[in-house]
Amino acid sequence: MQFFRNRLRARVALESLVGVNTPLLIAGGFMAVRPQEFDWTLLSVLAVASVASSVATAVRMRREVEPVAGVAASLRDFVQHGEWRPVAHRPYDEIGLLARAADSVVETTLDLRRSRDDDARRDVLTALPNRPAFMEMIGEREPASLALIEIDRLKSVNELYGQSEGDDLLRGFAAFVAEKIGPSGVLARWSGAEFILYLDEDDPDRAREAVDSLREAVASATGISQHRVTFSAGLVAMSGDIDLDSAAAEELLHAAKNTGRNSVMTPMLAIDGGAGQLRELSESFDTDMLLSGT
Repeated sequence: MQFFRNRLRARVALESLVGVNTPLLIAGGFMAVRPQEFDWTLLSVLAVASVASSVATAVRMRREVEPVAGVAASLRDFVQHGEWRPVAHRPYDEIGLLARAADSVVETTLDLRRSRDDDARRDVLTALPNRPAFMEMIGEREPASLALIEIDRLKSVNELYGQSEGDDLLRGFAAFVAEKIGPSGVLARWSGAEFILYLDEDDPDRAREAVDSLREAVASATGISQHRVTFSAGLVAMSGDIDLDSAAAEELLHAAKNTGRNSVMTPMLAIDGGAGQLRELSESFDTDMLLSGT
């Protein structure tokens, strides 16, 4: 049997063959030691019956163990390729129990994998998409409008009332804004007190109105925190290069903060209010694109 130690079906067939033919071997040996009573007819009948029985038993046993081989092959494919193919089986015998146990283990593994992947794409504190997830989501959408938002004076809240109070404010702000923008927008935690917002609006005027309405709603809301909450934002019309767009929005956010906070800054507003409010932009920025916002 050592030769077939890695072949379950071969071992079952061989053991069936030996087991079925044991009576024939015993009868043949008994007749061999008593030649005067040797009955060739009887031996022939026994041989034919044994061979037929062996073949039938081997076929039947192979069918019985087929689900075990199927479970093994499916588990191997799942480990190597992440693909699971459920195996047909009788529901209540031992092989059925084995197959159901394999199904349960694989389903639990898939649930844990999905949970792990989902956790890796979400900010732990706010449950919003994190930066990598946002970049991936935006890559699947048409360029429209992008706003980088920062909660005003969150550092002061942390210093005066503690980190826990600041965390509560962040969670409340994230939930409030996410509900306000609805399913057409995408809000993500960018870093610290910063959030990034994709608006499915390619008209600069309407995009600015939408973000400004959001700013007013946040400033007048009473359920976000026990402290009054405002935010500053930099808004740009997207070019299709998310790295360039987010960098431009950050420059405009700095301009909004420098003008007193609680405001939405666009390229035209920054220039109208004095070009000195903007830090020097990289030469790689497309000026026409930056000025497409109002």
